[in-house]
Amino acid sequence: AEREWSTDIGGFHTKGFHRDYSVLSVISVARFCVVLGVARMVHRNTLPGAALAAAAVLAGCGYSTGLGAFRAERADTVAVPAFKNRTVPLRRDIETPLTRAVHDELTSGAAPMTVVAGDADVTLRGEILKVEESSLVEEFRTDVVQSLRVRVTVRVEAVNRDGSRIFNRQFVEAGDTALAGGGTRQDALDRAYRRLAADISRALTADWRGP
Repeated sequence: AEREWSTDIGGFHTKGFHRDYSVLSVISVARFCVVLGVARMVHRNTLPGAALAAAAVLAGCGYSTGLGAFRAERADTVAVPAFKNRTVPLRRDIETPLTRAVHDELTSGAAPMTVVAGDADVTLRGEILKVEESSLVEEFRTDVVQSLRVRVTVRVEAVNRDGSRIFNRQFVEAGDTALAGGGTRQDALDRAYRRLAADISRALTADWRGP
């Protein structure tokens, strides 16, 4: 059997029908009370609280609100403008090889992507912040450096076409070379660039695929 009922909740007068035998009526009334609370929040311009309450109601009804952590969609194209050189003192001729390494990793790495110039689904903007050198092995008698390590620090921002940010983070990698064996400083830099490129690619695809 059903009977009519009425009540005042949150300054709103409402009425309806109540089924005595159904437990679902209790749940329905509870949800209805929350909805009225949301309406009251909106009436008072407390929109954040209203949004959270609405999310709770929708979740209880089996709906997804999409209020979780942002997750980027899989992109078809990626743009990689030349990295900016912010090193102090200025280290010349480092931005082009690093940009090329990132480009190569994105196109032929573990998760190949289409890299384009100009407009793209995702754009990677990078800055080279520091390039540091340290000797790993020195000849005891002559102090001649036998092995060299180069450490490169960059910051990369990935943004969607609409300007929303996927990530903005710092990456640090190092490359070693044996000068005594014919290695050069550029060899160490190239190793660091390749490792940085792989890190950046993994970060981008991880945001696409989720944890």
